[in-house]
Order: sequence, then structure tokens, then C-alpha cells
Amino acid sequence: PMDRAGMIEEINRSYEMQAGDLLLRGFRLGAPKPVLFSRVLTRMGITGVYNPFTGEANFDREVHPVELPFVIAHEMAHQRGFAREDEANFVAFVVCANSPNAYVRYSGFYNARSVLRVLLTVSPDDARAIAKTLAPGPRADEVAVRAFWRQHLGQTSAATNYVNDKYLKANRIPNGTNNYLDSNALVIAYYLKVGW
Repeated sequence: PMDRAGMIEEINRSYEMQAGDLLLRGFRLGAPKPVLFSRVLTRMGITGVYNPFTGEANFDREVHPVELPFVIAHEMAHQRGFAREDEANFVAFVVCANSPNAYVRYSGFYNARSVLRVLLTVSPDDARAIAKTLAPGPRADEVAVRAFWRQHLGQTSAATNYVNDKYLKANRIPNGTNNYLDSNALVIAYYLKVGW
């Protein structure tokens, strides 16, 4: 894990590098901030929050370190005008996956592992074969992240997910919280067009 200030600087640097592709020239906004009551967010299953009234990208400081760069980049995408969750996830992926910093890059690819769910529906054998190639480090991270969330999630997070789902639907996102996973199609299309 990196220190937070260095991580945020690396993410900002990657945003600058991707500015032309993402149509984000000249954005240098307020630095993302950890939420004071992060334990509450953790119990709710919320990793970050964008405050549209102050323009601040906020993150849960308790999030597992492997997820944190992606979470911060996601909230920074909201800060830059990407309101939909799938778009913010996609922008966070592009920014992290193209970072010159290996730690930030790893977080982007780690969080894009959900594309295997898409492959699982189309070709279960291929998805399982790819999953078996995962190295010991990422496997250990997967176990640690699952253990972290299993320890913290419960009825509060289920209620929060329900409210967030209704909120997104009220804001013309018909599939609600499933919109987060819609970024998988964007990541796959990006890979098919650009590669790695």
C-alpha cells in the first residue's frame, strides 16, 4: 500500500495523462478526502461518496488498500461530471489501468475482475480457466477483501443498497444499483478497441 497523499497524486497524474481520451482537459479539483465517520460507511457497504453541493470526492478510509485507488478514482470521476455509476467505474478503470504507478494500475485491474462474470454467462469453461490462472498475490487479495466485507456487511448494508437502488432509479437509471456492473461492457469494449 501507498501513503494516501502519494496515491492521490498518482491518480491525479494519471487523470492528466488520460485527459485527451476522456475529454477532461485542465481539471484540477479539490483533493479527495477521507470521511470522518468511515466506520459508518463501512457498515453501510459504501466505499465512497461524491458531494454535489461541495464538489468533494470523499472515500471510506477503511476500504481494503487494494480497492482504495479505484474507489478514489471513481469518486474523482463523479467530481469531473460522470454522474452514472457505470461511467464513473469505467473512467476509474481507464485512469487506474493506465497509471504509470504499479499499485494504482493493479487496483484498476483488480476491480475490473468483475468482467469474468460476463464471461461466466457466455462461456463458463473459459471463465473458470482464466480464474485458475490468477497468481497467488491477487488470490490472497481476493480472500482478504471478501473477509473484510464479510466482517462488516449486514442488515445496514442491505438497507443502504435498497435506498441507493431506489435513488438511482428515481434519477433515470432504470437498473438501479446494477448500473455499477454495466461498466463491464464498457471495459470489454475498451479492451476490444484498445487492448492493454
